[in-house]
Amino acid sequence: MRKIFLFVFICFSILLLTYLTSHYNVLTVEGDRNSQQILVEDGTIVTLKFVHSVELFDYIEVYEVYDGKLILRKAMCKSLGWGLPYYGNFTFEDGYMVYRFNKSFKSFYVSTYDLNNYTLRVDNKTLKLDDFGTLVKLRVDDLWQWTFRKLRESLLMREGCLDGKQS
Repeated sequence: MRKIFLFVFICFSILLLTYLTSHYNVLTVEGDRNSQQILVEDGTIVTLKFVHSVELFDYIEVYEVYDGKLILRKAMCKSLGWGLPYYGNFTFEDGYMVYRFNKSFKSFYVSTYDLNNYTLRVDNKTLKLDDFGTLVKLRVDDLWQWTFRKLRESLLMREGCLDGKQS
């Protein structure tokens, strides 16, 4: 009877822990000079902003973190021009042309350049992407995926050290 109770208790605890952490994600910003992980909840808004090299106005993309993905919700620009989106209908909001989307990404790369002033805003935190390198990867994992990936990397690194393959 005791073993059954212990088994049920452990199963219930695992289910409860999984439920309580299921809406958390890890946003990783990674370049050749720096990397950072940010714990975010489903529904967190992530804003990518830069100065367009031809139009010389701010171009803004608004993403929502949900279920281990970045979902592009809208893109905002000041005019139609070279290299700017045109996907049909748009509205005007606060002087911007706003295009609505529902495209999801697990990860994507941003090629930065100092003059474009790439920034990423997550909650109340603003990251200057140039500080991360010239090619920056944005990636979202749900908390469990991220945890298991880090454990796997740690174990592989330890095995490599034991084999004498890494210094």
